[in-house]
Order: sequence, then C-alpha cells, then structure tokens
Amino acid sequence: ISFAGCAAKIFLFLFCTGAECALLTIMAYDRYVAICKPLHYGTLLGSKACVHMAAAAWASGFLNAVLHTANTFSLPLCQGNAVDQFFCE
Repeated sequence: ISFAGCAAKIFLFLFCTGAECALLTIMAYDRYVAICKPLHYGTLLGSKACVHMAAAAWASGFLNAVLHTANTFSLPLCQGNAVDQFFCE
C-alpha cells in the first residue's frame, strides 16, 4: 500500500469510527429523552437541535480523524517511505 493510500485509509477509518461513536451517543440521548421525559421531547429535541447535534457529530469525527492522522504521519520514518505496521495492513 502506498504512503498516500495508507494515510487515506487511516483518515477514513478514524473519521467513520469517530462519527459513529458520536452519532450513537446522540441516539442514546434521544431515546433517553423519549422514554424518561416524553412531555419535554419536543422542546429538548426539536429539528434544529437534531441538526446541530448531527453536524457536531460529523465535525467531531472529522477533527478527530485529522488530528490523529496528522500525528501518525508526523512520526519520523526510518526507511524512506516504509510505514511500519502502526495502523496499516
């Protein structure tokens, strides 16, 4: 796998897992409000709040992926373009 391919693979993996974790947290909060506070559901989780939470989930996944990918590939390489088995196969 090439150096750029490895970087893309790590970025996409971290982006998807970070966004998935954030979205699962938001879904858990949605179910909590629906079950425990059903009368306040409309005020706590309106459509605007859901859009904001979804955007925050994707943004946090992107930020997490950028930071971890940059940190991974800022490590010094000992043998040219050879990347040790850090994340890549």
